[in-house]
Amino acid sequence: MQEFAGIVFAVSFVLIYVAVLAGGRIVGALGAGFIVEMVPKRLSGFAVGLRSVTLSLSGIFAAVISTRIALPRDITLTTDVVENAYGSFFYNLGYLALAMAVVTLLLSRVISKMLARSKAIEAGEGAELATVV
Repeated sequence: MQEFAGIVFAVSFVLIYVAVLAGGRIVGALGAGFIVEMVPKRLSGFAVGLRSVTLSLSGIFAAVISTRIALPRDITLTTDVVENAYGSFFYNLGYLALAMAVVTLLLSRVISKMLARSKAIEAGEGAELATVV
């Protein structure tokens, strides 16, 4: 058993990739279903398309971030290098995520009102609201 210590077989990468793909398909279908359920019918196509664009842009954003935080080849990886190079980046990323969570919580009331208004318009109860929009 010692002769295989530290060796990663190619089959394990394929199996992990298949698991990630399967999980992505399940989560993707759930996300699209949630969007279609929550968004008014006349905007569902736009919302699903916007979700696809957002997912594509997130991949590009992740690629840009990974190239910006990559260390040059000639640097030896030590604890000090990791703390200096990545410490402030991940703190800033955490603060950004916290700020986005606060904005989302603040906008949740606005989104709830918009959804209630849309449901009222779809039900025909808010014909006067439809002319405002």
